[in-house]
Amino acid sequence: AMPSLLWHPFRSFLGTRGALCAAVVLCGSLEIACGGLGDPLPGNCQNPLFATHWAGKSDIIHLSATPSMQYDLILCPMYNGRSACCTTAFEAEQQKAFDLWVGHLKRKKEHIHDFQMEMESLKVSQAYVRQDFAEKALFDKAFETFNLVLDSFGTCFDTLLEYFAGVLCFACDPQWHAKVFLDKYGGRVLHLRVHDSSNEELWQSCRAFAGAADDLLARLADSAL
Repeated sequence: AMPSLLWHPFRSFLGTRGALCAAVVLCGSLEIACGGLGDPLPGNCQNPLFATHWAGKSDIIHLSATPSMQYDLILCPMYNGRSACCTTAFEAEQQKAFDLWVGHLKRKKEHIHDFQMEMESLKVSQAYVRQDFAEKALFDKAFETFNLVLDSFGTCFDTLLEYFAGVLCFACDPQWHAKVFLDKYGGRVLHLRVHDSSNEELWQSCRAFAGAADDLLARLADSAL
């Protein structure tokens, strides 16, 4: 049977360069994933997920043409001391991609907060004042639910970012073939092999946020305002 992947993220560095880092744990063994027992095959650096950055392009920073020994990686240090596709130069592209996801999730938070502020301003409007007691109660309940969403999103978004970092570090892995499902032509990745425990960890981190978000949508639908 093909091995499954457990993305087990951890923070390897903090500061101005951000917190892009993740350990790839293969078959539950960090030692195997990090090359402690040696990679059985040389592999290659043509993972279709990162085709944009395959070697041979002169207009962008790219991956190695073939796996080569790495010693100074900062963002994905678990590939130091082993044959890998990432280079220190390529880390600029990984950081850029990670920062885009950080910005995306921050905008999600800002949209929620902006919506909450718009509802707060509506509470002092004539449209709110003219409503009967029942409608005001529905509106107020919906407004209160925003706090549950804002209080719970942090853990979920932090975990998502750690998993995104793990996928970005996957670009380093020359043994990518055993960790993906390809289409019948072998040119496109259909699925990643992710261990069930990783799915469970992600769900546990996002469970409260998902429940609060569902409750908020239901409360908003109840209120005519």
